[in-house]
Amino acid sequence: MPNKKKKAGKNGPTSGSSPNDQGLGLSDELGVNLAKAKFLYGKVENTGVPEGYKPVPFHGREVSYAEDHPDAAVTYTTLPATFIGDTPDPQGHTEWIVLGNTKKKILATPRFPRPIPRPLGEKPLHVIREVPGMGLGVFATRDIRVGEVIFAERPFLIAPRNLSFVPASYKDHYTVHQCKQIQLFEWEATLKTAVDRMEDDAKEGFMQLANSHKEDGSGPIGGIFRTNAFALGGLVDGPVGTKITDYNGYAAIARDGSRINHSCLPNTRTIFDIPSFSIQFLATKNIKAGDELFYAYCILLDPAATRQETLAPYGIVCACPACVNATPESELFRRTVTELLASLNSEVEQWVAKPVPASFVARVLGREAILARVLTFQKQMIEEGLDANDNYGTMLMILHKVYNHVGKIHRAARTFQDMLRYLAMARLEKE
Repeated sequence: MPNKKKKAGKNGPTSGSSPNDQGLGLSDELGVNLAKAKFLYGKVENTGVPEGYKPVPFHGREVSYAEDHPDAAVTYTTLPATFIGDTPDPQGHTEWIVLGNTKKKILATPRFPRPIPRPLGEKPLHVIREVPGMGLGVFATRDIRVGEVIFAERPFLIAPRNLSFVPASYKDHYTVHQCKQIQLFEWEATLKTAVDRMEDDAKEGFMQLANSHKEDGSGPIGGIFRTNAFALGGLVDGPVGTKITDYNGYAAIARDGSRINHSCLPNTRTIFDIPSFSIQFLATKNIKAGDELFYAYCILLDPAATRQETLAPYGIVCACPACVNATPESELFRRTVTELLASLNSEVEQWVAKPVPASFVARVLGREAILARVLTFQKQMIEEGLDANDNYGTMLMILHKVYNHVGKIHRAARTFQDMLRYLAMARLEKE
């Protein structure tokens, strides 16, 4: 990413404590307030741990390369595993801070780890280069179809999103702000252990990533993590099928993926593939050779003001068309697009079910009216950047239905193929 970032699927460490956490040495009121408090950003006063604070020794474990960790043990592990004298995997290794039972679950994946999937063709589909005023960016090297894997990579680092797993010494006389600073301090030490395990070239690449948290109490590694972390789908503490939250999920620091800049009109999305232990970047629309790749660091359905608040910790003031041209009408459309699509689909279903008018003129006017209505809706979704949202697959399903019914067979076939690609991406992201 460029050099200021974070994604909506991007989330670094969370507030650090769940209201249900036990054994923190906090009063009930302070514990609840700490759980609700967010980490500050920008120029923060009184950073660092309180005077007299004594760090709690934190010993992560790597008992073996197998699975003999206690379920609740915090472990540092390298995947794929490496042994002294081994040649490094040419597809890269990931340092992972993980609970023992979650590591066991992942290592039980059939044929783990599998090779990272590669895009079609001999040459990479992306290149990193300078972007005036934005640092680095990632660009397409050829035309890319919606749904294509642009590139996939094993992250530098994967760690829990929740800071409460990090041991810390709390006392009731500490304020919430002091407790948050303690969490950042202990988080830095935890991350440093993982980063110090990296190969020299990987560590160098990690430390060159953007850091927009240099004055808020974050350490250099924690700041990079907060700036660049992608929340991962499918990687969660608990049994298979457990719903991911900020308290049981994981986040990753990508390699080339960390150079993708933000836009509320994104053209990429990510999925995390457990069998290959890789983060994959897919095209959410057709991309031309030379186009810059963008990822949304915020929730696309949020109003412009909320998106700007989400981006503020990364030093980003988004000037994409969806932000600059936001109106009350466009904000309402964005907020209600799911319901509007359901209504549009119902309208199309009713139109399809009606008897065909006997009059030729009536038939033409009717089909042109419904087609114009659907195409206008599609255009508005694209203008708002919502063609990168799962709802766009529904939009294409409706459009395919209309094209098919009015006899535009070739357009129906192309739309059907695009629809399948969108629905496949949505399915993969949820697995």
